[in-house]
Amino acid sequence: MLGYDEVGVVWYGVRGGNCAIRGSLVKPRGRKKTCRPSLDRLDQVPTEPGPGHRQDRIKHSDQDNQPGSTKCHFWHSRPSIFAVLVDRTDDHKPSVHDSSEAMDRWTALFDPGCRWLTPIFVEIQLNDENMIRKSRQELKTTMDDTKLPMRDRMSAYIELLQSQIVEGLTSVDPSTTFRWDHWERASGGSGTSCILQEGAVFEKAGVNVSIVHGSLPPAAVAQMRHRLDEDRFGWWDGKQDLPFFACGISLVVHPHNPMAPTVHLNYRYFEVLDPSSSQEEGTTNPKVWWFGGGTDLTPSYLFPDDAKHFHAHLKTQCDKHNPSFYPDFKAWCDRYFLIPHRNERRGIGGIFFDDLSGDPNQLFHFVRDLGDHFLPSYLPIIERRQWMRFSDHHKRWQQLRRGRYVEFNLVYDRGTKFGLATPGARIESILMSLPLTSRWEYMSDLGTEANSAEKELLEVLKEPREWA
Repeated sequence: MLGYDEVGVVWYGVRGGNCAIRGSLVKPRGRKKTCRPSLDRLDQVPTEPGPGHRQDRIKHSDQDNQPGSTKCHFWHSRPSIFAVLVDRTDDHKPSVHDSSEAMDRWTALFDPGCRWLTPIFVEIQLNDENMIRKSRQELKTTMDDTKLPMRDRMSAYIELLQSQIVEGLTSVDPSTTFRWDHWERASGGSGTSCILQEGAVFEKAGVNVSIVHGSLPPAAVAQMRHRLDEDRFGWWDGKQDLPFFACGISLVVHPHNPMAPTVHLNYRYFEVLDPSSSQEEGTTNPKVWWFGGGTDLTPSYLFPDDAKHFHAHLKTQCDKHNPSFYPDFKAWCDRYFLIPHRNERRGIGGIFFDDLSGDPNQLFHFVRDLGDHFLPSYLPIIERRQWMRFSDHHKRWQQLRRGRYVEFNLVYDRGTKFGLATPGARIESILMSLPLTSRWEYMSDLGTEANSAEKELLEVLKEPREWA
């Protein structure tokens, strides 16, 4: 069995149940791949019964190994906090409950309606990896169920992909752990941000999932109609707000080593609904829907083998679905990531697509193939470059290139601009893509010297090449 380090104590009561539990908020001892409990979550959990709560309704002991106490392990896992509850009516068998449903009911933890407890003693220790596998299996079942709405299937997939990518990145950089922050959107929906900072390999890495819904004002719908085929909005009267649903996964990784490239990924699904739809009651009728996304590589120093490896993976997955996808989406990516005021691209590209509609199942499998092959397309590059020697000169150039990254994201990126203009948006998640450090120099001489590595990169950024 694994050992656990206690990092906090909580009381957990079950409304109308026959037990209340003294809980230890713990993390598995010595496991580098398991996330630390989020302090944001800890702040929401009372460590002692609050005002108005009936402490005498909870039997407990300060000594966990004494009769009269029930020991319950809580830990912050992927993607939410799990609580292991013990109910003596079930012959002391541990039952696993995802406490995300209970997160909004902390005020009921010490409900006076809780029954008096029969003193019991149970020691629980579970391998958290077993719980992760169970959670992943549930997500796989959901995303493969063709009878379910596409919004449910895509939501399940991006949650699964998030956990897989975090695990893959952690395997390369086990020096620190990702911080998992679950957040709620006041106007509808939620998300989970997974952030690593100041690791040995990665300066900053973020893998975010958002699953949100709400209402689009007429101005936003009109802009969307102008971008899309206007016939798709022929049913709209031009005056009503329209319900929407959106889910997506967004990733950015900034390595320390200037020889290792930054990478970006985003896959999303969007629905515009009939005005009569009720998202709360589950009566959703998508009138317009589409998939979008892409992934791209941004090196500070060009290694052609890395570019070929990355693009070859993308072409292979695109060709499985449509031979025109890769050339079309590669060209779209080169156009999208242009920084007009610099007349150069942000990086060496990849693929980019938006507003894809047609056969939803085929497009869903296309997105899944791309997402599933992200780690094989990127991790071998990191493993080749992460420990290469570099100088202050190389680091200075990397910081200048990251300045260009910031310029594009804040001035031109559609997703960033949309997020910053959306009321109630979570700014920390939107700006997750920005590097920890960047640099601007007045009239920098770097990149101007003929036959230099910096000049070679700039030539490719001004005139994109074919890599696959």
